[in-house]
Amino acid sequence: MQRNLVQVDRILQTAETVTVVDSFGISRDSQMLVLTRALDPGTIQEQFDRHLKHPYQQSSRFRLVSIRVTRHKAGRRCLIEYDVEEDGCSHLVTLVGKARSKGVDQATFHLQKVLWNNGFGREELDTVRVPEPVGIIPDLHLWLQRKVPGQPASLLLAGEGAEELTRRIARAINEIHQAKVPATHRHTISDELHILQERLCIVEGMHPEWSIRLKKIYSGCERQSRLITDPQNTYIHRDFYPEHVLVDGQFLYLLDFDLYCAGDPGLDMGNFIGHLTEQAVRTRRNPEAFKAIEKALEDSFTELAAEDGLSVSTIRTSIQVYTLLTLARHIYLSTCFPERMAFTEDLIDLCEQRLT
Repeated sequence: MQRNLVQVDRILQTAETVTVVDSFGISRDSQMLVLTRALDPGTIQEQFDRHLKHPYQQSSRFRLVSIRVTRHKAGRRCLIEYDVEEDGCSHLVTLVGKARSKGVDQATFHLQKVLWNNGFGREELDTVRVPEPVGIIPDLHLWLQRKVPGQPASLLLAGEGAEELTRRIARAINEIHQAKVPATHRHTISDELHILQERLCIVEGMHPEWSIRLKKIYSGCERQSRLITDPQNTYIHRDFYPEHVLVDGQFLYLLDFDLYCAGDPGLDMGNFIGHLTEQAVRTRRNPEAFKAIEKALEDSFTELAAEDGLSVSTIRTSIQVYTLLTLARHIYLSTCFPERMAFTEDLIDLCEQRLT
């Protein structure tokens, strides 16, 4: 009884003292009404006490200090950061909550837990890491991981020391491939082409004046995809790009395994390089600006794949095809962000050049 009173008192105190910052207005998202509770300090502390307990106590090891929304895709998903005091820790800790409308993503939580416990974060010698998964709050469609330090690789690959970093990044994604943690879903080149066709059709609807050009780009991508005659197969990240790699000294943290699946390892490196090329178009007005870095990434990854017994020519072809498909997909992505719309036609031009 006494414990319950203490717990209730703590929840009430939390509700009065915690600051909440919601610059996205997610509580107005009619398709994710659960988010209103995910921003309520009393509810969150009560859920922490229920789901993130000490092994032998009735309360959580975390005491809520502040809440802020950092990302929101209306009707689909949201990122919420919870600053907390943790028992035995002298500084504030941040837990990153990932919520989605269709329910908590248990598969990604458990995948990340397996990775973290098996060579990607639990031991001091693990230099390629994933954030530590902390727990699941099913009532709020939420799972939590510790926020990790570091700078996005997109910033560092554009500066000095990039060549050494390329080798580390290639080795990091190769280690994920070699971990071979099973996935239930498989992603093929046909799936990738289907997604690309859908996205380019959306752009065509917005810009009918580009219709013929977009159709030719898709046909060219489809033709190039046939060069992958013997796709390799392992378990892949599928959303691997520079913003999903944080660099913190000797450590690389790999983020966002939501699309993890069985597939061609060349997709991961092709996707990464395609994003770098798009970054060069957008920030340097020159698609060749990071050419040396892109080649170093491809060479390092291919060398590691060869050590694993894969065909060098097959992997190189796969990387190059998926790089092209990623650039073509960026035609659509550029229309989703006002600050990128000025580069849509530049990306169309680039894809056309690479297909000639």
